[in-house]
Amino acid sequence: GAPVAAAGRGATNIVLFADKDYRGASHTVAGPQPDLNEQPLKGEASSAVIASGVWELCGEPQFKGPCVRLGPGKYSSLKNYGLTRGVSSVRRTNVAPLKSGAAPKN
Repeated sequence: GAPVAAAGRGATNIVLFADKDYRGASHTVAGPQPDLNEQPLKGEASSAVIASGVWELCGEPQFKGPCVRLGPGKYSSLKNYGLTRGVSSVRRTNVAPLKSGAAPKN
């Protein structure tokens, strides 16, 4: 799919980046991913952009380890949210976010 189109209006996805400040390889997630170690980023995402919805990001596979719920926004360093070793699983949740990122710039 085209990440640019997917990040448009009405999208419910999250884009994970290998390095902080949205650099390096990226991986677009539209649904639950219980083990990102099988994906190109190898569970080492360091920054994220959430188009909409609330997402739970966890440091271990199967939604274990340190987890944080993030709402729509841009997160230049996931280490700031306790995910010091990257993100190994991610899923959409209906629970209110613990944190909100900087407003996405259009």
